[in-house]
Amino acid sequence: MQGIKLLIVILPRGKGEEAAKLCRENGLTFSMISPAYGAAGTHFMDYLGLSDSEKDCVFTVVRSEFSHEMLTRIHRYFRMNEPNTGIAISLSITGVSGPRALRYISGIYPPPQSAGDFTETASPQQQNRPQSGEGVDTMGITEKKNKKADKISPSAVTQTTEPGGMRTFDLIITIVNRGFSDLAIEASKTAGAKGGTVLHARGTGVHEVERFFSISIQPEKEVILSLVRHKATKEVMHAIIEAAGLQTEGKGLCFSLPVDEVTGIARWLTADGSEAEPPAPAVQPSPDSGRKKK
Repeated sequence: MQGIKLLIVILPRGKGEEAAKLCRENGLTFSMISPAYGAAGTHFMDYLGLSDSEKDCVFTVVRSEFSHEMLTRIHRYFRMNEPNTGIAISLSITGVSGPRALRYISGIYPPPQSAGDFTETASPQQQNRPQSGEGVDTMGITEKKNKKADKISPSAVTQTTEPGGMRTFDLIITIVNRGFSDLAIEASKTAGAKGGTVLHARGTGVHEVERFFSISIQPEKEVILSLVRHKATKEVMHAIIEAAGLQTEGKGLCFSLPVDEVTGIARWLTADGSEAEPPAPAVQPSPDSGRKKK
């Protein structure tokens, strides 16, 4: 069975429709846009090019062999090497609720023996992208050659699995009561996270959970997406739960997912892929600095 991946693209507000159109033009049959907002230290948000707090979060599904190429096209189209442009990541999908759903979200026609309520896709180990120079399945879309557009930095799309199988980035998803996302994000930053993207949501099955755990839960939720270094994942999750976990008013929980590839963080990394500190803010000269002393 062919593998598929989930692409999450976070862009300035109003750019989500452009991303969805780009996906359709490249043969992707499913896209979903959710309004969101970014939360992080202002200095670091400016450094990453995410200074505008209002965001569009786009979710789409792509065949694994086309994932790297699609991230590259997203990077080119939105010029993600420039400030205030966005970030995009890919995550492996291991199963879908039946062949019809698989065909709807990815355009893949599974074999007849896969009929049922659950269709397993290829494992993450099988979802290897083509190497540079090899053919890429573009789902029937023929890319027009553009030499200028092809001049893209080799580090534009970062493979997040190091030699030996160790991954470098995780996506932490945190769910807290409405109004507690800032507390959770501030706690995560003390453990190494750089911030997060917040989506509004509504919980279901609240009354059953309240009876089972003997805790009060409000249905209005905030979902936080945080891209973090794998080596810091445990510390970040621990900090979030200490500040806004189920034992607090935030009634939060979090979990992590391995990230396959990421683009839009070139300004975050040094040449060898290690994390870079943002440059210190420029010191503005005082109005009197240019005057000669008498």
